Amino acid sequence: MVAKEFFYKVFRDVFVISFITLIVFGILERLEPGFVSFYIGFNLLLIIPLSSGILTVILDERKIKT
Repeated sequence: MVAKEFFYKVFRDVFVISFITLIVFGILERLEPGFVSFYIGFNLLLIIPLSSGILTVILDERKIKT
């Protein structure tokens, strides 16, 4: 396995897990205000999927090459 392929898979998994976590925590925060935001900032929860998603797109080998 090439290092680029390894990092692609790692960033893809981090993106999926962090996006699902963001959705679950968003629902919990909507139901019970302060349940998550007293402990974790939502800015951090938004930065993790955003950055890992960008890195996943950059490292994607199946991009259309024109």
